[in-house]
Amino acid sequence: MLKKLAGVVLAFILTVSFAGCGGNSEEPGAGEGTSGTGSGYSGQEYTLKLAHHLNDTHTASEFAQEFADLVEEESGGKIKIELYGNSQLGNQSENAEAVRMGTIDMCLNDFPTLATVYPKADVVALPYVFQDWENVEAFYESDPFREMIEDMAGEIGVRVIGPSMDAFRYIYSKEKIENLDDMKSMKIRVPDVPLYVSTFEALGCAPTPISFSEMYTSLQTGVVDGLENSNNTVYTSALYEQVKYAAKTGHIFCDMSLMINESVYQGMEEEARTIVAQCAEKAAQNHYQRAIEADSEYEKLLEEEGMEFADVDKEEFREACQGVWKEYTDNVEGGQELIDCIQSLTE
Repeated sequence: MLKKLAGVVLAFILTVSFAGCGGNSEEPGAGEGTSGTGSGYSGQEYTLKLAHHLNDTHTASEFAQEFADLVEEESGGKIKIELYGNSQLGNQSENAEAVRMGTIDMCLNDFPTLATVYPKADVVALPYVFQDWENVEAFYESDPFREMIEDMAGEIGVRVIGPSMDAFRYIYSKEKIENLDDMKSMKIRVPDVPLYVSTFEALGCAPTPISFSEMYTSLQTGVVDGLENSNNTVYTSALYEQVKYAAKTGHIFCDMSLMINESVYQGMEEEARTIVAQCAEKAAQNHYQRAIEADSEYEKLLEEEGMEFADVDKEEFREACQGVWKEYTDNVEGGQELIDCIQSLTE
């Protein structure tokens, strides 16, 4: 099913982006053309900067590196992707805005970071909107999702060329969480993304937006009592040294997607766009498989480090978040239709 997903999304991206779009050799990022190196690519040279906020051991870094390697191989070294991970060029929100403004060519990020300028994007991370990984896959294959990608490129100038998945997120804390009451007044680190803030306000705690690079010290110094994130991130960032309990809430699904500035993308020659889009699709597909495997693998590793995992009554948490859904549907045109699409695909 995943190969079908990737193929359909890629076909949609290529069909739409190539329509009426001739290459422009004067676009930023383009260099002088040279002879190929056996790949079959005979076009211009391009160097694209790709930023993300995660560290080198996170699976997202593997995603970015594989994409860069594939592009270089397929273009015979004429298209290069320069990687800037670990918040080198900015935090998560800053990277998304930089791609929108065109000061960075690409980023590896999630949809909600763009919701302040494209509110529909929040649908991917609405609390408890997806039942499981298969539900996410089915939505990624749907017409409404593909239409949202195209609409977003037109409206805000950011095109998703490699939609993938990261994890269903848990809550990690210094004190054990077994039910909703245990979270009252607890200070929980969240990304600087409005949807995450409103979700944790609905859960009755004090959401505290802090950049990814400052999470460890914020836990260490008691600025926050815990965080919400994924097993992958908690392990690879050694956050288990500061938190010992994990509540398996699965409150938000987090995507991890390759995004590119639309003007940069359309300014490339068609042959170059094809290579970039196809390599993004392949890297996204491989990352998805790694993300599923990593989720359970890192849970075991965290347990070995002494972390205690606990199941919770998800229905209790889900009911507490209904106001977040209402705020979304009240304020986002077409939002209810997207939710209805996701829910119809669980059957």
